[in-house]
Order: sequence, then structure tokens, then C-alpha cells
Amino acid sequence: MTERIYVSRNAFLVAGIAAVLTFLTLVWIGKTEDRLHARDRELSSPEKRMALAPARMQPSTTQSTPASLPVVDYWTPAPIEFVRLTAAVSLHNLRGKEVKQFPIGKRLRVSNRAGDKITIDYLGDEYTIPRASTEPSK
Repeated sequence: MTERIYVSRNAFLVAGIAAVLTFLTLVWIGKTEDRLHARDRELSSPEKRMALAPARMQPSTTQSTPASLPVVDYWTPAPIEFVRLTAAVSLHNLRGKEVKQFPIGKRLRVSNRAGDKITIDYLGDEYTIPRASTEPSK
């Protein structure tokens, strides 16, 4: 028989404090690195700033053409289809045992259509029912 291991509240408290301290340390390190990178980007001497100032003020002689952006074709899921039962239907599992019986008027979600059979999704499992016993539902 397996023994159960019980963890005390103090262990959870210590783990929580450690997680918070780790998070705060990572935030502090990130801010420190940002300040160091910003300092490196700044020019240290005023002479360098003055030398680059006229180059920035001159207008550009070449006109840049906007790059043609590729057309992005976003995937859209197929619309969800529902059917309403026009006759009582029983769902059977793989062994042939009846799992559930639905009354007339029950609304079900369609996952696939194949010929005269419709596959429905019921509680995460797929079952096949006859198409003749259904009608489209809104």
C-alpha cells in the first residue's frame, strides 16, 4: 500500500515566499540591464553629438517606396453546425451497449457528415446517427 506524504502549511509558505523573491529578482535584473543598454546607446561626448547633428538634419534625397506587404490569409474555422432530432435516437458505444437515448427535438453538434450518416460530438466522444432522423438547426 502506498503511504501518503502530507506537506505542512509552512512548506507552502516558504515555497510561496521563494517564488515571490525569485520574481522580484528577475524584475530587478531586467530593469538593471535596460539601464545599462540605455547608457551604452547614449553618446558620451558633446563633440560626437555635434558631429552627427548635421547629418540627421539633412533631408533624404531618395524617396523610399513602401514595400508591398504580402496578403495574409488568416485561417477561419468552419462554422459550427447543429442538427435537431426528428426521431428518437440511441447512442451506442463500440461494444454495442446503449449509452444514451435522445428524445425528439434534441439539439446536437455535428462534427462530420458522410453520406447518410452524421457524426455528432456528445460529451467528448463521437457517435454516428442516421441523417434521416435529423433536420438542420439554427
